Amino acid sequence: MHSGNYLGYGYPGPPNPAHTNLGNENTDCDADDDDASVGSASTRNSGVHSYRSSQDGLALFRNIDGRTFNTKNELYFLPADEQEHSRQDKQHHVQLHVIGGLYIQPHKVQTALTPKPGEITRILDLGSYSAQRMAQEFPHAKVIGIDLAPSTCRYCTPPFAILIVTKYHDWHRFEFDDFTKGLPHYHDSFDVVHSRATANGISDFPGFIEEAARCLKPGGILLITEGSYQLFNERREPQAVVRDIYGVTQAGSGESWFARMVSEAYVIMHKRGSAVDAAGMSYTWMTQCPLLEDCGSQVFLVPIGPWDIGETPEETRERQNLGILTRQVIMEYARALRPLFLTHGYPPEVVDRFIFETDKELSDLSVRMYMQWHYSWATRTRGPSPSLVGTDSGINALSGPPGLPLRLPHPLPQPTLQPSMHPHQPPPPSPSHPYTTPDSEPIFNSPLLPNPDAGPTG
Repeated sequence: MHSGNYLGYGYPGPPNPAHTNLGNENTDCDADDDDASVGSASTRNSGVHSYRSSQDGLALFRNIDGRTFNTKNELYFLPADEQEHSRQDKQHHVQLHVIGGLYIQPHKVQTALTPKPGEITRILDLGSYSAQRMAQEFPHAKVIGIDLAPSTCRYCTPPFAILIVTKYHDWHRFEFDDFTKGLPHYHDSFDVVHSRATANGISDFPGFIEEAARCLKPGGILLITEGSYQLFNERREPQAVVRDIYGVTQAGSGESWFARMVSEAYVIMHKRGSAVDAAGMSYTWMTQCPLLEDCGSQVFLVPIGPWDIGETPEETRERQNLGILTRQVIMEYARALRPLFLTHGYPPEVVDRFIFETDKELSDLSVRMYMQWHYSWATRTRGPSPSLVGTDSGINALSGPPGLPLRLPHPLPQPTLQPSMHPHQPPPPSPSHPYTTPDSEPIFNSPLLPNPDAGPTG
């Protein structure tokens, strides 16, 4: 069931859930109406829900360890403040560099978004980070972006604001809502549905894929991008982690503090119920969804830091620039994880050492690592919708209440790698994308659940 709590930056509000024809949406705007704020039951189906920090701040945000978080989705435990938005800006530029544009499979996407006589072309961006860029590239398309909360410091970036207030003022909008509660009012409505790095806030990722597929028109394209918790060393082997986080003064040869930090974050998020294996499993789950066909996937390894060498000086310069940007993203990500660790019982001195040692090993390049990005895509079937059985329990949900303090395992076992379940073999790597790896590359699918009897020592 959908939460029904919409919020927009002066954009036309969503249609009544009883209506599925987006072309009949109310486009009246009155951003100065004090009643049109989040949580106002009287305006749930009105044309605009404006954001006023003085009225809506407590409804949309909470403070943990000095960072601002959303209040709509308890699973999504990354901040929603300007520092995190800045990190996501950099991460977006990493994505642009790695795949050479806003989206993978450009031919499929551009074909799906070709204007058709008598039809409105529509794009749905879940996580909303590509919404405004898609609006610029496809000005004829109606673009809707959904995110959990607005930026606390940004009103709207200039390019999208220009589209909103001029020719396309009634054509694009952001909504602030928890899409994991369902989008029945958007079923069979979009030509492209795009999601990136949302798994942290999703417990039932196969169910999420099904719901996203339902929002597509027949022949529409679903695009999902997720980062993996498995890191690789410069030889493209699984990265070793620091084992004793209490008793050592220096990491062992080739061991990484950041890899240990990520492994610990994986444990916590898995315990909370987040779909932490979504990166390696998205393709498999797409193939299992009867609403989807023509599924594919591709994995890219991205260097963390300016150490990777290309075949030409120009290629080396490009790889090292990408490494510098990725390193900035990772250092900020380590800080974004601090409230998660503290909330789940990790001593502040341990968390601060994670951050300090991550900065050090990435700055002096003593550990050379790759991170993984998984891109998956599929096409909505053109026949009648089959009857689907929901997965309400959540394939990744664990028994027991979420959020209980975790006791640190000592030592944490080395991550277990399993062969990919993907039957799909993508085409050979493109020379323009030197970081691509085949889907037969081992992926990290085994949860590192801590021993409940193990505790901090030293």
